[in-house]
Amino acid sequence: MKKLIIYSTCILFLMLVGLYVYGGRVKEKYPDYSTYSSKPQGLKALYLVAGQMGFDAVRYERPARFLPDGVTHVIIKPELKRFGNELEIKHLKSWVERGNTLILLHDAGNLSDLRLENFDLKHVEDLDAGRPVSVYTWGKGKLIYSDGAADFTNKGLKAIDPSVEFIRVLDYAGNKTVFFNEYYHNQGTTGITLWDILGQTGLLVLFQSLAAVAVFMHIKSRRLGKPVQVLEIVKRKENENLYALSRMYIKAKSYRLVLDCYLGYFTKQLSKYLGLGHTRNLSELILHLRGNKMLESMNTAYTLKKCEDYILNNGIKGKELLRLVTALENIRKEIK
Repeated sequence: MKKLIIYSTCILFLMLVGLYVYGGRVKEKYPDYSTYSSKPQGLKALYLVAGQMGFDAVRYERPARFLPDGVTHVIIKPELKRFGNELEIKHLKSWVERGNTLILLHDAGNLSDLRLENFDLKHVEDLDAGRPVSVYTWGKGKLIYSDGAADFTNKGLKAIDPSVEFIRVLDYAGNKTVFFNEYYHNQGTTGITLWDILGQTGLLVLFQSLAAVAVFMHIKSRRLGKPVQVLEIVKRKENENLYALSRMYIKAKSYRLVLDCYLGYFTKQLSKYLGLGHTRNLSELILHLRGNKMLESMNTAYTLKKCEDYILNNGIKGKELLRLVTALENIRKEIK
């Protein structure tokens, strides 16, 4: 066992080293202007700078309709196929109009190149951030726009000024949490998750319900008081004989004999109930049933005639036998 543990640990360590070396040699496949990319045209340095300066930097990989309120949303040179989608712009506009802040950095000369010219943007001021930074109102929220997106890449941040300018803009936005959009760089998915459907409130209710069920099952499973002594099951010999005999009757289809035996036992009790002694004459029994409302309501005479026909005709239908015996047993329970 010791050797197995030592060998397994060595193999695992070598596999981890191999994966690390292989991962370092694999070329990055992230697009330009992605915070995942450490290439010259990537934004990983800008993402790390925001975190180092005290902001909660988060990579966002979902459509605009899932954006939460109270965060600063940073979009840097988006891919226009996703960003310019009519439905996406609609949800982005709705999010900003609720009072949120969007920072948009691009190389376009004006907003018309980004298909935003028709959304009632009102220019209110220009920030003194070291470069032209325009602030627009969009409903209750703000859109902060600047060109020169290349200056904020890993290569551009070799100059200190772009980092300082970007942090000033984040301070102006006023939110601690900063979302760097990766969805517009073809990262992430448009699929809807359970979290999206239920939301935080729905998931909280779900977790509380599951916890309540778990506590209930735990309480029910606990034993109260002393353990119950379970006695050993003793098989009685007469029961085994009875079971064996019944199986023999079934195999031989001796249904007529079974009903004849049971009917004899039944008529003995019925005749005693009617005050006739121990007669088994069914005609006499049926005659004395008249006037007994209880026995007439249970169709006793009809049942006795059907039993007699079954025996005389040597019946072989098990279901009919069961039906007749059940009817007799119900009557027997009433006259007992």
